[in-house]
Amino acid sequence: MHSDLANYRRDALTPTLCNALRHDYYKSAWHDALEQGSAEIVDDPMRFLSRLPPLGKGTLQTGLPPLLEKNEKIAFAIHTTGSTGPVTYRYRSDAELREIAGFFQQVAETIRGDRRRPLVYMLYGPYHGRDLSGLGGFFPQAAPYYFSGAVWDDIFIRQGIELLRKRFDVPGLDDRISQVHGAVRLLRVFTQCMIDAGVRATETGVETLVSFAGYLASESRNFLQRYWGVMPLEIFSFSEVMGGASKCPMCGALNFDPHLLPEVLSFTSAQAVDEGVGRLVVTELLPFGRSQPLIRYYNGDIVQRVKSLCPVCDQTDRIIHLGRDNESIILSESDNREVIIGSNQLREIAYCSEIARTAEYPHLRALKDRTTHVGAPFVACETIAGMNGGKTEVRLRFRPRQIGGSRSNLEDEVRQRSMQIAPGLGAAVESGKVDFRTHADDSLDSVLWK
Repeated sequence: MHSDLANYRRDALTPTLCNALRHDYYKSAWHDALEQGSAEIVDDPMRFLSRLPPLGKGTLQTGLPPLLEKNEKIAFAIHTTGSTGPVTYRYRSDAELREIAGFFQQVAETIRGDRRRPLVYMLYGPYHGRDLSGLGGFFPQAAPYYFSGAVWDDIFIRQGIELLRKRFDVPGLDDRISQVHGAVRLLRVFTQCMIDAGVRATETGVETLVSFAGYLASESRNFLQRYWGVMPLEIFSFSEVMGGASKCPMCGALNFDPHLLPEVLSFTSAQAVDEGVGRLVVTELLPFGRSQPLIRYYNGDIVQRVKSLCPVCDQTDRIIHLGRDNESIILSESDNREVIIGSNQLREIAYCSEIARTAEYPHLRALKDRTTHVGAPFVACETIAGMNGGKTEVRLRFRPRQIGGSRSNLEDEVRQRSMQIAPGLGAAVESGKVDFRTHADDSLDSVLWK
């Protein structure tokens, strides 16, 4: 971590911890740490933080209601999709949003100076129940101007294409939309609609493509880059936190926003992992989280901490996202947990030309090709413990794209590809812990994710 960023986070941590102690939950959960030395909150906040228990999704949902001062009101509410557990709600007050607006104002002015505001086309999905009423007044004038778009209706598709082709003449704004942001799935759909409409990317002014809300598999990355002519910027984020981390295009290391303090903890304790695989926890620094503080929040993400220099992102202490714990294949032996296939690796395996896809968005007339880069792969992955002399059997079933042909050759191809993409799987097979099998199933109708 660069020294300036480390100093900023350390300085912001003390008031963040003091703010959290206004809440009854943290007063109780941190009792032991406070008994050992509450003065560390000021004198050595990082050391104090290292003794605190992680905050889970369940506690956020049931034990951490927002704290409101007199005359404060809830101005922002969002809920998770429920893809990683029970639906969880997050709230921010009007006073907190004003503080956040001031934070972003300073950042935007530092970055942009007197330059004109960029125009961004943002593809939204109806996933999080976001209440945007009244938020326009909170966002700074130096920030980008967002056009909201969608892909679930042909009218939205046509309007989006028209906006990207259009030139604007508005004081203080760029004359063309230069950025397209969206969830991975929505970017794939919108891009395929552009292709099917015969629109060339050069007819637009798009210079930046940003994907979030899902892992960007190599096949999707290459598809988007071929059409738009730019390397997609992948953002790691989760709904409960405002902000996230950009991913290094070479090594995949996460470069977190300044107001997020990441740590890697053991699977079985609150101890930090100096190097290796563990749980990602994030602390949201003030002014974020004033109403509902998140301290060492664990959302279910597993990561690998690597101590070596990447020449692209210039990080020597790198955090690389492996996936979600509930979607990964993990062996548990007493107090040890071994990640055999991270969910990101599973997506790399599944998004390949040999595996069939679902036919998505049948109501869209603008979408002609639904099964190449838009659909989800027909894949099922399961583990069976105690098979073949105590080994754990990992079974990957998939529906082949092509009907007929040699199934044994296809199964072997997918097996070899899987072991190349997931080194942990290959090592487990080599050591005799795991028996890995692939099975081509023409009738398979299940998908792991969209």
